[in-house]
Amino acid sequence: MLRQIKITTGALVSRAFIQVLDKTPRTGAKVEARSAIEKEVFDSEDSISDNSKAISVLLSMVGDIYDVLPKTSKDKMDAERRAGIEYVITKFRETRTTADVGIEESGTDFIDKLLNRQAKVCTIVTEAKS
Repeated sequence: MLRQIKITTGALVSRAFIQVLDKTPRTGAKVEARSAIEKEVFDSEDSISDNSKAISVLLSMVGDIYDVLPKTSKDKMDAERRAGIEYVITKFRETRTTADVGIEESGTDFIDKLLNRQAKVCTIVTEAKS
């Protein structure tokens, strides 16, 4: 929320806006679910990290699927679109990610951990809506 303030410097008067935190107590199912997720599953930083890892896993899978597409299917794509897809896949494969580290260290346990956390989040959200 923004609040307008007046600043006086000698004879000069100017107006400015400052950001004020909304201190209205938050209630409701969404707030309760977020609080439970933070207590029982992970905080927002861990959530962002998990999402990043999941995106890396998905990009890897998309690249593998693209590789096995028949050339005739790839030839039907718009040339710019195909070049963009191939560029992303190539650059992604050149980039080491935290998902790579997780899979190297834990194998499928890494994937299980990501999915189990998401399942817990889903359970909490579903229960909050009930």
